[in-house]
Amino acid sequence: DIVATYATRMIVMVNGQIVLDGHPIDIFYDYFDQLNQMNLRPPTVVEYCRRLADLGVPRCLTVEDLLAYIREVRYAKINIMTN
Repeated sequence: DIVATYATRMIVMVNGQIVLDGHPIDIFYDYFDQLNQMNLRPPTVVEYCRRLADLGVPRCLTVEDLLAYIREVRYAKINIMTN
């Protein structure tokens, strides 16, 4: 979770070799299964967002990002319902 919150670049090494290099959101989402195979666990919120992607939930790195999205959607629905 610390990497997701603060890092702008993520480098994953195996046996002294760089195997992944990029922005954390790209690494966590695009290489989710490979990270798990390397016993590197992405933030829990990434797993939730991946499972909810078919419902339109975007790629979030932190719980705060996901909560902001939920609040935004909720606010938009309230506005639609009251107009």
